[in-house]
Amino acid sequence: MKQIANKEELIVEIQKSVQGLIEFVNNQIKLSELGGPSGDSDATERGVFRGLLGLGLQLMCLYFSGLGKGDNGKVVEIDGVAYERGPCSPRSLLTVFGLVRFKRFLYYRVGGCRETSLKLLDAQVNLPDCQASYFVTDWLSRLGVKYTVYEEAVRFFRDMFGLSLSKRTAEEAVADLAVSYDDYEEGRELLSSEEEGELCVIQADGKGVPMHVSERSGEGTKKEALVGCVYTVNRHKRSAESVAKSLTSPDLLNDEQKQELRDGDKARNIHYRSSLEQSKEEEFEKLAEEVSQRCGSRELVCVLDGAAILLRLARKHFPDAKIILDIIHVLDYLWPAVHAFEKEGTAKAQATACYWLTLILSGKVGFVIGGLRQRLTKKGNKLSKKQRESVEDAIRYYENHRPYMHYDDYLKRGYPIGTGVIESACGHIVKDRMEVAGARWKIRGAEPVLHLRCVYNNNEWAAYQEYHKQQRRNQLYSRELAA
Repeated sequence: MKQIANKEELIVEIQKSVQGLIEFVNNQIKLSELGGPSGDSDATERGVFRGLLGLGLQLMCLYFSGLGKGDNGKVVEIDGVAYERGPCSPRSLLTVFGLVRFKRFLYYRVGGCRETSLKLLDAQVNLPDCQASYFVTDWLSRLGVKYTVYEEAVRFFRDMFGLSLSKRTAEEAVADLAVSYDDYEEGRELLSSEEEGELCVIQADGKGVPMHVSERSGEGTKKEALVGCVYTVNRHKRSAESVAKSLTSPDLLNDEQKQELRDGDKARNIHYRSSLEQSKEEEFEKLAEEVSQRCGSRELVCVLDGAAILLRLARKHFPDAKIILDIIHVLDYLWPAVHAFEKEGTAKAQATACYWLTLILSGKVGFVIGGLRQRLTKKGNKLSKKQRESVEDAIRYYENHRPYMHYDDYLKRGYPIGTGVIESACGHIVKDRMEVAGARWKIRGAEPVLHLRCVYNNNEWAAYQEYHKQQRRNQLYSRELAA
């Protein structure tokens, strides 16, 4: 903790600290010549770092000393209301360098209660309403949201900066940072049309979050968070054979087919959303708003895993979109059906899967359904119960989703046919953080984490931080800013 001295005294202290760091390095040079660990580069680096933390704390004290105490005279008037200067009031700010304490004047309404006051200096330098600085909050949130659990974030601060924080402080930092999320999303600046691809693609999927026992429903220990995304991409035409081989027998691809698959454009400007608290209906409404603002006259493509609720919402909110069943889910049903008749891992099983998938991708899903039924009739009595069920499941799945399996048309038009983007997002937005060992979430704790993980994965962390600071300033200091 550092109490602010006067400006001249601080400058002298800072000069001494700088000189002390130089002397430390010179001493390390001498020790290194003698050998031994005390003079090696690691010990030197750590010593310099500790010295710089102390120097940083002195410089922050110099900053607040130079600001004065927010004295704007005995009385200030805002919108015809007079406020009288009160006594100096203490304030502290936890910076990454340590705790800085200072005093500033508060102004109270003349003749009014003294429970509320004007904090002119706080508004001038945009202090947060909590003790931790915005920079500390940024670090805590970044660590706790993206990289690790809250306990590890707190431990990092203790080990690196010598700051003793609590897990609750980290949780509150994340919750406070996330309050600006909805407003930020509504006002987010869109990219120019020239930076987008030819097709606008919508994907969505659900991912379970392990819930605290107090918030579990009869559905089980998890509650499903919806993850959605919108991106653009250029058309990529490819053949049924090359796609089928890439998914079942990649070693059989020839050079021409490999090049055909490599020629595809990458997804552009992926924007993620995720929520545990909002309904799937509400999240699809948000996705639809983004599409209407962002995609203009671009052709819409919606690639989903076949879940009935997602298909229904896609038809409702994207009536003009081409809805496509994810080809990987098609394959997930095909392999067990193939293995019911051909031994797993054999060349014949691989060739059969490739042949049937090629037919599906050529628009002949009915032929595959008929072929599976015929084989089931002929060899059904030789199959185990599990094998029969695998074949029946594939037949049922393909029959139910035939309206979304016109892959010959999709490939010809250069549409994406896989949900790899959203499948990956379910991992790095939800699973990697929400399903760490022992984690059990309440909605009020999980929702801010999901929102901020989306911000991070949208590569908008710095922009969001600046937006949040400005929003908080407007909220905390609306009267002071009018002075």
